[in-house]
Amino acid sequence: MIVSISQKKYKIYNDGFSYLREKFQQGNEFQQGFSELDRIISFSMSCEGTSHLQSVNDILTGSFRYLANGDNPQARKALQKQIEEVMLKSSSGKFKEYGFLLRPKMQKNLPAGVKAEYQMLRSFLNSNNE
Repeated sequence: MIVSISQKKYKIYNDGFSYLREKFQQGNEFQQGFSELDRIISFSMSCEGTSHLQSVNDILTGSFRYLANGDNPQARKALQKQIEEVMLKSSSGKFKEYGFLLRPKMQKNLPAGVKAEYQMLRSFLNSNNE
């Protein structure tokens, strides 16, 4: 169904699944047509109260956010010890490009200060394992 509102056309989807199906199969729609999203391998939809995985993801994401940005080093180390067993690490027990992925992957064009922050975060995460 397409609805016209003040000379603009808006698509109305029956549900979120229809929207995600279109995005995955056709990509983003522009005036000149669709642009394929060739880097997307999957779309998913869930909601609160339908899976314990949503809660686990919220806890891990919030905890990792504090690890990366928190201002209390002792709290960061204590928090890391509590969550590191559920986060993927390399076989040597280090957070590297295995489970924990820094993006952008190619960091050569990043400003020097951003590169330094990436390295500080990686060093902090690995400091508990030495």
